[in-house]
Amino acid sequence: IVTWLKMPASKRPLLIMSYFEQPDAIVHFKNDEEVSKELEMVESILDYLFKTLHSMKLLNCINIIVLSDHGMQKIDRRIYLDKMINNENILFADGVVGQIYFTNETNFTLQNKIKKTMEELKCRNNEYYRIYDKRQLPKRYHFSKSNRIGDIILDGQLGTIFHENYAADYHKTHDHGYDFLEEPMHAIFYAYGPNIARGLVLKPFQNIELFNLMIGLNEKPCLYGLSSLISGSNEMCYLSNCFNNSQSAVIQRSNSIFPIALIERINSNFSSLRSQQKNESVKWITTSLSIKGTYDLNVNLYSDFVSGYFATLEKIAVDYAKFYNEVVIISGPIYDFDDDEFSTDSSRITFESNLQRNTTPSHIFRVIFRCKNSNWLNSELRCENAKSLDALAFILPNVPVDYNCLNASSYLNANKARLRDIELLTGLEFLPTSSISETELYDDEFSITLRTMISEYLWLEKEFQR
Repeated sequence: IVTWLKMPASKRPLLIMSYFEQPDAIVHFKNDEEVSKELEMVESILDYLFKTLHSMKLLNCINIIVLSDHGMQKIDRRIYLDKMINNENILFADGVVGQIYFTNETNFTLQNKIKKTMEELKCRNNEYYRIYDKRQLPKRYHFSKSNRIGDIILDGQLGTIFHENYAADYHKTHDHGYDFLEEPMHAIFYAYGPNIARGLVLKPFQNIELFNLMIGLNEKPCLYGLSSLISGSNEMCYLSNCFNNSQSAVIQRSNSIFPIALIERINSNFSSLRSQQKNESVKWITTSLSIKGTYDLNVNLYSDFVSGYFATLEKIAVDYAKFYNEVVIISGPIYDFDDDEFSTDSSRITFESNLQRNTTPSHIFRVIFRCKNSNWLNSELRCENAKSLDALAFILPNVPVDYNCLNASSYLNANKARLRDIELLTGLEFLPTSSISETELYDDEFSITLRTMISEYLWLEKEFQR
């Protein structure tokens, strides 16, 4: 690194990256004392680097980032597949995320095999692990498109590791790869340099966003699609232009009669929740995604989903409105039938003719916006202090059963999402930075930050769990 920095400006690299395999390489199998020795070694290398840069009078001339790619968790629970199910004709990938692959199956028999096995594993122990097929796996994992991903995923909770059998256990003491929202999985991030703010403490962010930081530090334009959700661009238009009066508006694509999102504004006086009576004889329900129960955006949902987690999502939205005085809610369907995590072309969306040609989504999304330490402007979807806007987003699979039998809080936490995830899956875009009047714009930094952040917790989580 030092040699590269000594090069003439014309040959000196603009970006230098170096990776230290320790303490990751040793911590998987060793005790704390041995890990500490490796940490001391890494620290001595960094100390040498910074002292050398200082002596070369370069320390304040270059931007330096020190980070880790993941956290680490002690293993205290080992689960063997052959003790769970008959693993004949199964390939298994072990680790903190176990993956089951079924061999010699046709497309038809594969789906039956997946369903049968999921039923066997249903509600076994969600404290130690959760089971998913690709459709039900939380979208924020971005773990569904590749054919290398298992037919069934065993999502280990902190401290759990999976092996096919005892003989296959290679006795790791620590590992990583758990849900990135879990604190032990959080990585470190330190930065110093002439183009980096001094003394700034950031909220947790996903390490995929480091690309944007590095591009920005090298003063290159960042290739990031920015357009309008609320403005009614060439691709979007309102069915209703009377938001001020009705406190709701529907958004749809200009080339379709089917709406793709519904915007609603509710305050602390709102209390009328729809009745979600469970009907054992009905598999599907044609229902509106409107929290007010209007018929602006009807879709087909599984009846068990409507009376279960969807009803819970309705309730907490009303609870938030009461606590924060007013919230804005954006809801809509998602059609990710090929599990590629991108918006499905409208021509590929199938319609249920026997249900008034309503669409049957693979998922539904809901975003709840609040103004922190500020109030909503009377006639706009904006806070008095624009940067006080905060968002809590969810993407819920439209499926008849949750094979993990999670309580409502755990289920909603598992299925939180980024605004950016919803953008990719629907074609919508939030927090416009262009294409609308200047007074309504959000600055790039705030827009990108809020769209790529994901809330670590539900708002009022302790109160919600009571």
